[in-house]
Amino acid sequence: MKPPKTVDIGPTRYKVVMGAEDMPARGYFRTYDGIELRSKMPKDMEAEVLLHEVLHAIMYTFNEYMNLKKKDEERIVSNLSTSLATVFRQNPKLLKYLTETLR
Repeated sequence: MKPPKTVDIGPTRYKVVMGAEDMPARGYFRTYDGIELRSKMPKDMEAEVLLHEVLHAIMYTFNEYMNLKKKDEERIVSNLSTSLATVFRQNPKLLKYLTETLR
């Protein structure tokens, strides 16, 4: 399964682009360009990195990043994305419930 081509967060639709192999990180969120991911990652890592970048986009969209230093934002986003990925992996019924209930 491939990641979605776009992600809607609040009033903004961000593009999700695969194949940015030349960047030092596994993924990036850029305010005007959207989310870029490396294409050569294991699928579970790809999902966690996408979740990580979506959290950065949420922080930006809802102005939460303004109150944080960059290193603090990165620490918070990293902890949340890893934790959420773990919870969803260990509790697939929870993710299914959330998906179906929030439609």
